[in-house]
Amino acid sequence: MTAVVLFLLAGFQFDLPGEKHVTLTIAAEPVDPFDVGNSPSGKLTVRRGETFFVVLKGTPQAGWYTYPATKHAKEQPDGQLAKFTIKGDYVVPLWPLRETEPEWKDTGIGWHLQHKKPFIWTQEVFVKPDAPAGKVLTLTYELDLQVCKDSCIQEHQSLTLEVTVRPDPPRSPEAQK
Repeated sequence: MTAVVLFLLAGFQFDLPGEKHVTLTIAAEPVDPFDVGNSPSGKLTVRRGETFFVVLKGTPQAGWYTYPATKHAKEQPDGQLAKFTIKGDYVVPLWPLRETEPEWKDTGIGWHLQHKKPFIWTQEVFVKPDAPAGKVLTLTYELDLQVCKDSCIQEHQSLTLEVTVRPDPPRSPEAQK
């Protein structure tokens, strides 16, 4: 009987609840690496009326892959694309999202784009001029990924990032000309 159960289970992929097959990290980086808002502590402070980068780094587990967020082959359904929901006060995510070039893979039913190796998604974020000085802004990225090995499953991840608004006066659009 045990051998029959093991034989039946051999063709199925089991996942523990909450198990993640793509490790994701999130960080804030300056648009200008020489900006005075950069801190030796690694904590980024942001100026009102300017932008910074949110950098999401992903690493699939061995044998696993996920799909890109910004492009797919014409044979790939839109449902395979990674989906982002961004929440945060006093910030505006700017598009397009930039990402590491995915790999082409012949799946037997057509060519698909996949991330099998570590990848990076980068998004520029605008800090609204009315953000209160000294306020810690919290950005939450909700991600829905389709991750695959022998079969595909949906994986949800939530990542949070905090940046502090500098006391400098807001940058005026005229000053950027």
